[in-house]
Amino acid sequence: MKNLLLVFTENFFTQNDLKRFGIEKLLKRYDVCICDFTNYLHPSYHKTYSKKISYFKNRNINLKKILSLEEFTSFLEKQETGMKIFVLDNLSIESLSSYKCFLKKKFEKLFFIKVHNNQQPKTILYFKIKYLLFSRNFFWYFKKILNKIFSFPFTKKNIVTFEHDFILKSHTFNDETSKIKTFYIHSTDYEKIFYESFDYEKKQKFDLPKYKYAVYVEEMTSSHPDFEILSRPVPISKEKYLQEINNFFFYFEKYTNLKIVISMHPRNLSLNSEGENFDRPKFYGEIYDLIKNSSLVLTHQSTSVNIAVLYKKPIIFLDSSSYKDLRPRIHTLRQKLGGKIFNINKKKFYHRNFENLFSYDQNKYKNYFSKYIKHPKSNDRSIFDIILDLPEDVK
Repeated sequence: MKNLLLVFTENFFTQNDLKRFGIEKLLKRYDVCICDFTNYLHPSYHKTYSKKISYFKNRNINLKKILSLEEFTSFLEKQETGMKIFVLDNLSIESLSSYKCFLKKKFEKLFFIKVHNNQQPKTILYFKIKYLLFSRNFFWYFKKILNKIFSFPFTKKNIVTFEHDFILKSHTFNDETSKIKTFYIHSTDYEKIFYESFDYEKKQKFDLPKYKYAVYVEEMTSSHPDFEILSRPVPISKEKYLQEINNFFFYFEKYTNLKIVISMHPRNLSLNSEGENFDRPKFYGEIYDLIKNSSLVLTHQSTSVNIAVLYKKPIIFLDSSSYKDLRPRIHTLRQKLGGKIFNINKKKFYHRNFENLFSYDQNKYKNYFSKYIKHPKSNDRSIFDIILDLPEDVK
């Protein structure tokens, strides 16, 4: 009898998610069910995007859309007696903490797994103050802070701390403080590049550019659906974003003799969208090969900086006075990794602006690698091998 693996999500579950999490590999030892809490936790967001999203396709993996907690509890009660149930928890820290505590008490053989993977540095406080204080969204942040302050005395008594049974982590945050069973891992980006067992990208052959190019990692900066799920203002209008980015691309190509190609955000495919019009070649799903064969990488705050670090590619950070609350994250990443940063809000750039682009700080890359990509205590075990072996670690 196989054990049951439940994958909790609150942001749909697409074909890209299926590949990204390597779920199909876990079918060797588990019956897998995707538990989608999107409608329950974010009904407005679900209503906006549910008809646009493309769910994963695999007949061996079940999908359960959660409409009520009572219904889901009943679903768990109907599972075979004696079966071990593991939950791969992709919900945010705040989501359903009380309910998850209830489930752990009710079901003796239910175990929660949290994977901290492809983490980024915590935003530096100095940059928060510097850029958010003068942000157009300052009053939105101020109101949010006041709500937290005044609601804290009333919510403190109701705060429930939920602890997972297993943690898999590739970063070095809180290494000595956690008492939970912890497995030290490398990130999935590391695994996709260096492990032949995770080779779905390598099996596909792409028509990559034959010329020298820089790759821009598109992040849906003006249209990402997560802005709605996080109740955050959109940082910039689509028109303003395209005007600034295309203007910068023009000068970049003029003075570097490199063409720019666009690595489109995977959410574009999930939403059946072609994405923004950059008037340049756009690629979907080829980001590893695109970065590997590029001369350098252009980004704002994407987690794909991990791939650039692994392939030792120079990174250019694109900032803008128009980006409001994105700026602290951009500047934090740039401080951790080095590299040039451009404020693309300017209308004109000159040749001198594009000097010394093709080098990177080896020490910063090495430090970033050990802190966020491959934990110093990790071994050669695959993330998926660890999860596959978990039933042997519990009674």
